[in-house]
Amino acid sequence: MKFVEATMVMPLAVIITVSLIGLMMTFYNHHLDQLREIEQARSEIYESREVTYIRTYDRLEYGFAE
Repeated sequence: MKFVEATMVMPLAVIITVSLIGLMMTFYNHHLDQLREIEQARSEIYESREVTYIRTYDRLEYGFAE
């Protein structure tokens, strides 16, 4: 039976673990970037809707006041 020395296995295990952690953090950062973009787009959509609603309300209010 052959034994694999720990001097070969341990560094390989550490390299694999560190690379998986790095990969996970890269995906997490991309996910955060996508969430920021979506949140910005969502706030712009609602902002334009609020402005439209306020303008319509003002038109109705001033139209009936005259």
